[in-house]
Amino acid sequence: MNPLTDTSLSSSFASRDIAALINAVGRHSALENPENSMVKSPIDWFISAARALSITPSNFSNPNTIRNNLNLLGELPFFPPNVGGWPADQAWLSTSSAQYRIQFATQLVKEADLSPISSLAPKARIDGLADWLGIVEWSSRTKMALTGAINDPARLALLALCSPEYVVSA
Repeated sequence: MNPLTDTSLSSSFASRDIAALINAVGRHSALENPENSMVKSPIDWFISAARALSITPSNFSNPNTIRNNLNLLGELPFFPPNVGGWPADQAWLSTSSAQYRIQFATQLVKEADLSPISSLAPKARIDGLADWLGIVEWSSRTKMALTGAINDPARLALLALCSPEYVVSA
């Protein structure tokens, strides 16, 4: 995204109208381009999941659970593997990290406030879940998997937190 070549961005930037600039950036086509997608690191994944699930890490029933799971996922805060920090993108997409992510998500869902999903009618839950987690659109395969859990909000949230659309954010 280059504000100098995009007319809506450059005109908003030139006028110093912050609201118009934020609106132009938020609607820019680059945000939906799959080439700009990133795999969420374990910390990013945990923080975004905790926010969606209304979990305050300091109030978690067993705080060591968070630390242990982040360690299993390979990204323990303040302890990078080397001076370069942690790896990025595909390094977080291994079969072992997927298994640990499912294990961690299961523990998070047990502590979660699922009322934003459980309060919806079952037919509205899949779209509501996308809005709740900030997902633009589910793939047909993910939507089919979520449909099987439509009557179980905890399982539905677990599947969504471990879905490709949530782990890889566009």
